[in-house]
Amino acid sequence: MKRIMKWMMGVLAILGAAALLAAGSFGSAGSRLQLGWREHASPGAWEAEYLYFSGSSQHALRGGGELLAEVASEGGALQVQILDPAGQVVFSREERGTDRFTVSLPGGGTIRLTGEGHQGGFSFRWAEGDGEA
Repeated sequence: MKRIMKWMMGVLAILGAAALLAAGSFGSAGSRLQLGWREHASPGAWEAEYLYFSGSSQHALRGGGELLAEVASEGGALQVQILDPAGQVVFSREERGTDRFTVSLPGGGTIRLTGEGHQGGFSFRWAEGDGEA
């Protein structure tokens, strides 16, 4: 009986790990966990929807002008930082709800996100005609 219980626990552990891997991906940069992560990235846009995000991720955007941002939150928190081409933070705030905002960034830059159990998604793109989106 004990041998059957050990075997069942082993099978359940393997199935649980397989389900986590199938539901999302484990990032390789630093300490990051992304579950159910669906992403579209290009030089002029970056957007994703996910079940869970903890850790950090970043994406460089080429173009310039008005950066349109939208964050949808169903739980947790998402720290948004936007850096200019020199690496200086030009915008920073923590999102806990659903919000839209615009940031003027004339020469492109980098978006850095830090999730703390965040559930939801985000979209960053240049305003029509201003970038390479």
